[in-house]
Order: sequence, then C-alpha cells, then structure tokens
Amino acid sequence: GWITFKFGAAKNANKIYVSIYDTMGTETTEDDVEIARFGSAFDDNIYKGNMALFKADLSDHIGRDLYIVIVDDATSDWAWISMDSFNTYYKTVDELPTEAMDAIDVMPTDVVCNVTAPSQYEIANGGFDTGNICGWTAEGAAFTHSDITDQSIEWFGSLYIPEGGYMYSSWKNSNESLTGTLTSTTFELGGICYITFRLGGAKPKDNISEANYIAIFTEDGTEIGRYMNSQFNNSPELYTYKVDLSDYLGQRLYIKIVKNSTSDWGVFFLDSFNTYYTDSNDLPQNAYEAVNLLD
Repeated sequence: GWITFKFGAAKNANKIYVSIYDTMGTETTEDDVEIARFGSAFDDNIYKGNMALFKADLSDHIGRDLYIVIVDDATSDWAWISMDSFNTYYKTVDELPTEAMDAIDVMPTDVVCNVTAPSQYEIANGGFDTGNICGWTAEGAAFTHSDITDQSIEWFGSLYIPEGGYMYSSWKNSNESLTGTLTSTTFELGGICYITFRLGGAKPKDNISEANYIAIFTEDGTEIGRYMNSQFNNSPELYTYKVDLSDYLGQRLYIKIVKNSTSDWGVFFLDSFNTYYTDSNDLPQNAYEAVNLLD
C-alpha cells in the first residue's frame, strides 16, 4: 500500500504537485477521483532543485486501480520540477527506503469560516491569524485562503516575520500576475481614531489602474483614503503605517486592499490591520504616517 518517489524544486505546492487518482472501476476518466496530492520539500536554505525521496501511504486504497498525474501550473519562482524513481510496489513496509520522508498530502480542504470582530471598533481577523482570509471578502483571483502563511520571508539575509503567527504573502502561491480585492468587515471608528497596518512589496505606481494600494471607505462606499507603500525599497520588507482618521470619529468604515499590479513588485505582503487604539502610547513606535493620495 506504499509508493515512493523523488521530487524537487516545485516551490509552489498549490500549483506543482504529484496527484494520485482512483479510476473508480471505469474505463473513462470523467468519473475518476483524486485521492491524494503531494508537494515537494522545497527549502529556501538548501539548493532548491534537490530531489527529496518521499513515501506515501495509500494502504486505504489497496486493490483499487490508481494512477499518477504530475501537475505543473506554475509560471514563476522555481516553477519547474525535478523528479525520478516512482515506485508503486513494496511487498512489506520493511522494504521502504529508510531515508524516505513521509509525503504530506496538500489536497485543498473546505475552510469553514466562523470568525467575528472582537468589538464594534475592530475588524474580523485583522492579522489573518486564523490562518486564512475568513472575515474578509475576496473578489478576483489574487486573494485566497491558501495565500496566508506562517513562514517568515527571507530576503538577502533579512527575515520578515509574521506578527501573531500569520500574514498574507503573494509569494506563497506565486500570484503576482493575479488581480483582485480583499475587503474587511465594517467597524465603528473609536478611541484615538488611528488605524495601523503592515505593508510590504507593492511598489508605488503612478497609474492607479496598475497599482497596489490600501483604501479606506465609509460604509456607504465613499473612498476617504488611499495609501501606497511609500517606504518601498525593492524588497519584501513590511513597514508599519498609521493613519489618522479623526475626521470620521463615530462613523462606520471598512478597509479594501486593491491589487491591480501584475509585475515589477506587483506583490503584496500584509499583516496586522488594527483599527482601535485608546491611547497614543499604544501606537507602534516604528509606524510611518501613511500618505493619503486623495488629499
């Protein structure tokens, strides 16, 4: 019931993977069912084309007619595969190579969202710390549950670490070419009227239709703020920004993240959208004043 294979590179396991299908006893493929999906052991700290030897337990499917499909839908960022030695028959578990690692099934699962805002002054899941985008509304293809990561971003010796455990990363699924929006729940502006967020990538562009930015709207859909990554320095570094919205105290607002850019640092790294502070001393000391492009 075990198989083994060697697999390397293939950084984006959501787009490059080894898939196992069951024929369901039919001669056509239209009724075939995918039973497992395995990605590579891509590691930024080693040569990324190295093949790792994997073993996969398919013993629940002994006696079934199965077949293997190699899928490569990626187009950038180690979007190629090195592979070898697909062995589908071992008489006993003792025959398995001792150096083989357990293959991790990366089949997507349905995400059940059950998240609410902590208070009327806050948005739901502002730091993506549920490990997904629950609480936000996505339009287009750029923002999905699988774009949330708990991994730090390494860039020429620097590490950019998620606060609270998770953040959004365009690099996780190599989705720079995709566009879309991500909209928060509404919140009542209270406290000292500041909000903060962490923003990386998103090189500022003169043409708004080709830019990535953060927008603030009143509940009726009036845009009152538009902010790009003014500190951008050709890296994925996340900068903390603060926004003074005191003109809108008591009003209901929402945040919309807009991804229009598809190249030249048309990526987003996002974290820690905080909409409620009661004391100015609680504002992050390293926060930059966000520049409102609508002023």
